[in-house]
Amino acid sequence: MIKMIFEMYVDGKGCVQIRDKLNQLNLKTKKGKSFNPIAIKNILDNPVYKRYIRYGRTSNYDNKEKRKKEENFILVKGIHFESAIIDEDTFEKAQIITEQIADKLLECHLIPICFLVY
Repeated sequence: MIKMIFEMYVDGKGCVQIRDKLNQLNLKTKKGKSFNPIAIKNILDNPVYKRYIRYGRTSNYDNKEKRKKEENFILVKGIHFESAIIDEDTFEKAQIITEQIADKLLECHLIPICFLVY
């Protein structure tokens, strides 16, 4: 399923289209829930699927349960899989696509007329 998510994303499908396909196939998250676009985005951003582990990515910023994402974190190759689920090339392609989408959204927020063009 993870491989299918990455392949669909790299082939041009968005998180909503991927969600629809997974839910149509009656696939569930690890918590047994239906997929949503945020769950898809989290999978696409998670380096564990290319056999890496992140250390220090989040920290508590108050005395509550909320976590703050840190910009500086350690990323190391793990030994938790015999081989990676996603090859590094596919993972990096997905990251580039995500960055391009973020850049377009930022551009649209800076140029209000953009909503009329897109």
